[in-house]
Amino acid sequence: MSSTWVIRPGISFGPFLLGSTITHVMQQVSELGFLYRIVYDVAHPLENDIVIDLTVLRLIFDAMTQRLRVIHMYPFP
Repeated sequence: MSSTWVIRPGISFGPFLLGSTITHVMQQVSELGFLYRIVYDVAHPLENDIVIDLTVLRLIFDAMTQRLRVIHMYPFP
């Protein structure tokens, strides 16, 4: 995999395509070898977004559809 990822606003960032299922993205994350943390609301799992927090990215999924809706890149220092 190239270390350069293409940014396509409103569509994708690197291998992560908006609208992808959480299971598909988790497979990609595992294949790329990222360390990650999954954040969700245990008390209200269908009301609040699911977040896969990577070292450099935050991937935000709709709780009901479990599809990727936001790709947030952390600012570089």
